[in-house]
Amino acid sequence: MREGGIVVVAAPTPVPSDDAWRALTERDRIAKWLGTLSGDLAPGAQVRLDFGDGDFFDLDVEHVVAPSLRWTWRFMGGAPPNAVELRVDDRDGESVVTVTDRDAGQGRDRDEARGLGEGWRDFTARLQCYLASGEASRYDWRSRIDVAMELPLDAGTARRLIIGDAARWLPLADSAANLIAANALILADDQEPATFAISGLAGTGPASVRFDLRPTGIAGTLDTRIAVAARGDAATLAIRQSGFRALPVDDAARRRLRERFAAAWLAAVQRARALAEGRAADGAQGAAAD
Repeated sequence: MREGGIVVVAAPTPVPSDDAWRALTERDRIAKWLGTLSGDLAPGAQVRLDFGDGDFFDLDVEHVVAPSLRWTWRFMGGAPPNAVELRVDDRDGESVVTVTDRDAGQGRDRDEARGLGEGWRDFTARLQCYLASGEASRYDWRSRIDVAMELPLDAGTARRLIIGDAARWLPLADSAANLIAANALILADDQEPATFAISGLAGTGPASVRFDLRPTGIAGTLDTRIAVAARGDAATLAIRQSGFRALPVDDAARRRLRERFAAAWLAAVQRARALAEGRAADGAQGAAAD
């Protein structure tokens, strides 16, 4: 990691730069080591990179001319934007792919940059494996869910609204309850299990809570964390959930449940964003009236 939270990862590859470039820019090759693109990478294109497990990135493509590929992307469509460059350079008949990931918004901290570095090292290792063998190397599904959403409010206001009025955006069993009083969460997607008992709720910091969700009929829990944190002059709502691979059901059932929660949390943070936008609009109108 460099100063300012810039993440740089260099990955030597066992193929000429032309082959590495095709692996970075051609949809059928990208699908072998990274994910499935909804369209071609071309300047000005807006495409989705789908991992097939509920996770995705939305990309705004800026530059596609060898040796440099650049885009800005948001994880799950609402996380703070990152500006990414992938560059391919020759090295003695082989090549090096260098990834540079910059914060395109404001306020990336060291922990976030460290996590991004780990992610890029994993992605580039899969690229190296694919280029070495020609065989698919992308992961089957990720065991943890991370969903984030930028909120157009200062952190203090966002914390009071999002945590204090959680029943308006979380899928709680009792719509009149707040998170502290609620005893269950409901996934209303016509699949089973639909009810998840809430237990062990505890605060873990300013506007940060952690609790377990137990699926009805399954002897296991999902560790769930919700936090609202300052990011520059605004705030970010983040949900993290883990424990899917430890559930005592078959792998297909674990993956389906993970996909269901990814969709449910994405819908939840979108509702939270709408609440924040409404509060921001009310504040702007109040200031104008004054």
